[in-house]
Amino acid sequence: MSPLISNITRNLFVIGLVCASDVDVPSFIEDGQRHGDEYNTEECGWDGVDCIDLNKKYPGCDVYIPSLIGNGVCDGGEYNTEEC
Repeated sequence: MSPLISNITRNLFVIGLVCASDVDVPSFIEDGQRHGDEYNTEECGWDGVDCIDLNKKYPGCDVYIPSLIGNGVCDGGEYNTEEC
């Protein structure tokens, strides 16, 4: 396990407590799905590590529905940018 993942995993309980008060649906954190906006933040552990790979591959790409990035469909708008 990489040090970044290990460090985040060790701190998920604390991150979860801080993040849970900032998001509408706390159960979205680390559910295997990529959620954007307030979930993909340092306070929320990059969506409980769900968004780490996406953030590495597409730095600067901040969209509402991250799962649309790299899906092979041209979604237009904010999804059709150099960052994304």
